[in-house]
Order: sequence, then C-alpha cells, then structure tokens
Amino acid sequence: MVQTTLPILEQAYHFNLELYRLVTNFPKAHKMILGNKILNLGNETLEYLTEASYLRGEAKKIILDKADINLKKVLLFVRFSKDLSFRSEERRVGKECRSRWSPYH
Repeated sequence: MVQTTLPILEQAYHFNLELYRLVTNFPKAHKMILGNKILNLGNETLEYLTEASYLRGEAKKIILDKADINLKKVLLFVRFSKDLSFRSEERRVGKECRSRWSPYH
C-alpha cells in the first residue's frame, strides 16, 4: 500500500525548512534564544499536524487548534526578528574593518 503525504504536512515541512534557513542568518546572540524558540514552535506545529492526520472528531480539532496557536506564535516571532532587522555582528564588524584598511580610505 502506497501512503501519500497530505498536502498540509508537505507544506508544513517546507515551511520548517524555511525557518531553519531564516534562523541560520540570525546573529549568534539571538540564535540561541529567539532562533531556538522559532524552530521549536515550528517543529512542534509539524508534530501536531502529523498527529492530527491520524485522529478524527473532537480530538483532531483540539490538536489542530494547538497547531494553529503555535503557527501564530511562529509568525509573531518571525515578524519580531524582521522588525529587529537582524544583521550579523560579525559581518558588520568585518565590513567596518575592511573600510578602515581600504587603500582609498
């Protein structure tokens, strides 16, 4: 028997991949706190959606509600990181150092 992945699970999987790509660009100081929070919520959401795919009725609704709340939290934290305009401190310092040693400085 061939089992196909539900489209929502496929989309959630790709969404999590994008979250990992996003967090890798966070400055080191924020990766451990905000980055881990985003990744943990994203992973938990994927787990909830997987679990809900095996349930029916009220039990399914409860799990989907939890997934929905987690997704809203993820979006809030991603927006927060965007508003902070994360830029790697190492890149900023490196650029300043290069400009100081420029022959045209």
